[in-house]
Formats: sequence, C-alpha cells, structure tokens
Amino acid sequence: LNQFERKAGKLPDGYHYSLPTESQWSMFSADADINQAVMSRTESLSAPQDVGSSEPNKYGIYDTLGNVWEWCQDLYDDKGNHSLRGGSWLSSPDNFPSAETRQAGGPKYADRFTGFRVVLVPN
Repeated sequence: LNQFERKAGKLPDGYHYSLPTESQWSMFSADADINQAVMSRTESLSAPQDVGSSEPNKYGIYDTLGNVWEWCQDLYDDKGNHSLRGGSWLSSPDNFPSAETRQAGGPKYADRFTGFRVVLVPN
C-alpha cells in the first residue's frame, strides 16, 4: 500500500501506512459503544457487513467495534501472537467484547472474523 500510494503521489511526504498500535486503536475506538457495533443484535448476521453499517464515531471512523476483529501491531504474548481488538459480526449483546477486550492471533492466523484497518502515521 505504501509503495502504491507513494508511486501514485497520494502518500504525504514523511508519512506511511501501518497497522495501528493498541494505543492508537484504543484512542480511535474510545467512544464506541455496543449501539454502534456491527454485530448480531436483533437478527443473525452471516458475514461481515459493508463499512458504514453503523454511525461513525467522533473521529469519523466507522465500525470500530464489531464487524471483524482488527489486527494491531502490538504483540499479545511472548509467542509472537499479535493483539486483535474490537469483536466481530458474530458477537451478540450477551457476549459482546468491550473496547478493552483483546484476543491473540498468530502470524499466519486468518478467518472470516478477522481483518484490519490501517493508520497514516509519520515516519
């Protein structure tokens, strides 16, 4: 993404895209609550939903809770697993994680409940 955007002249000088740190993820998700989450509330969802299924938060960011667990840069443990944050579309009000909930994902972990978002950060 960095190479593509830089070549297209769309990446500002001195910046690059990255997975968010847990601290960054917590900051842009801090005001999200279960009412904004993309999850199986009143009907069962069978897959992640299109971005923008709920209202944006105060930063204009959509769907920080629910939809998919999001990869973070930070390691979850000393085994090389990374932190996943945010819950997924399969979560329900009875088992919905809060913005502080973390899960682990190994370097090659992939499933239909996990995704990512990138942040633009200074070099």
